[in-house]
Amino acid sequence: MNKINLTFAILLLLVCKPLFASKIINLNTGDAQTVMLDTSAATVFMSQPKIVDYKMIDDSKVVIFAKEEGQSTFIVYGDQGQEIHNSLVVVNRDLTLLEQQLAAYFPDEEIMLNNVGQQVVLSGTVATGRVKQKIYNFVGEMMGKKSKDLLVTVSADEQDQELDYMTRQIYSGVINNIKVISSQQINVKLTIAEVSSSFMDEIGIKYSAVAGTAGNHINQLLHFSATDIVNIITAVDDDKVGRILAEPNLSVISGETASFLVGGELPIVTYIDNTANVMFKEYGIKLDVAAQVIDENNIRVTLIPEVSSLDTTNAASNFNLPSLKTRKAKTTVELQNGQSFVLAGLLTSENSESVTKVPLLGDIPILGALFTYTKSKRTTTELIIVATVNLVSPISTESVVLPSMQKVTMLERILRVNLSDNDREQIGEITATMGFK
Repeated sequence: MNKINLTFAILLLLVCKPLFASKIINLNTGDAQTVMLDTSAATVFMSQPKIVDYKMIDDSKVVIFAKEEGQSTFIVYGDQGQEIHNSLVVVNRDLTLLEQQLAAYFPDEEIMLNNVGQQVVLSGTVATGRVKQKIYNFVGEMMGKKSKDLLVTVSADEQDQELDYMTRQIYSGVINNIKVISSQQINVKLTIAEVSSSFMDEIGIKYSAVAGTAGNHINQLLHFSATDIVNIITAVDDDKVGRILAEPNLSVISGETASFLVGGELPIVTYIDNTANVMFKEYGIKLDVAAQVIDENNIRVTLIPEVSSLDTTNAASNFNLPSLKTRKAKTTVELQNGQSFVLAGLLTSENSESVTKVPLLGDIPILGALFTYTKSKRTTTELIIVATVNLVSPISTESVVLPSMQKVTMLERILRVNLSDNDREQIGEITATMGFK
């Protein structure tokens, strides 16, 4: 049994010997390399002579030279037909010129280029993601690689909408392993308010009177800033004038998207082939936001706000399900760090009618109209969205200061002052020496 196992192991070793002996030789286009052989060569085989060719110098010395990108199997046989050399020659593109061009266009960045098979790998560190994408695009274009668009979308109207300015290029054969020291993050602070139609006139602002060509922001607010409008609504504290619906505060990495929803889901029943299907539609205050840093100070932001509420007056009679009243908008603006803008003009009107009548007399046919009073009322409200964008940086855990409760001493309550910890210790020592605890 042992002899059989030993014989099988020897045969397996002889069969696999060419595989173990094979190795990989990496060359750049135009390079040459000398291969030294242990014994005299009788026959040389090159599987892809258009990619790699060879020249015999003598019986034990062969020079191989790369002609174009690709790979070829290189095998050498001895006088008796035995295999004395087996290797895979991989020809990569010469990256010397590309490295020089990269250093010329990006002198402040330390980027390394490496050939890995048929792929070119970028490595190194850069300050921002915007520089990372620029270097990647530069290498892909200079190498003439095929590219395709990687689209970034946000959901709106139950469909994905593409954001052209956030489209990124993906190049085949180029792997981007560049690391970003600190990703740029954008904070978008929004205030969504609903105000009465008379509110703008009361504070002296009328959006419809703002002159300008199409595309101008509604930031010509006379002497008012975006935060002033929010402060006025908060200070008035009257729901008839205006009320704050939501104040979401979202942070998003440059080039990414974020969403916000405060509300619920409304079941919608549909029938297909006599089978009831239930779908759920979101309602409430919904926001989709996408942001990207264009340069050091400018930020491009896309906002898709939506405010919807249940409308029982137009409910579906078959299922007793309410409909939705919706106000939505989509806008893309470019702001500087710390700037705000206002989006307004989303109007809605509600008509109501109330009937007041004298008991008994109001129910008399024909004559009852003389004892009945009908009042009609029309309410118009406008949706205002105030947005402020800021570039933010993450902080360490040690830098976070949490609010805390601290007991107030009897002396502080009497004098109505706030003492520091050192003052409390000194006063405690003095009162202790006087016999007070």
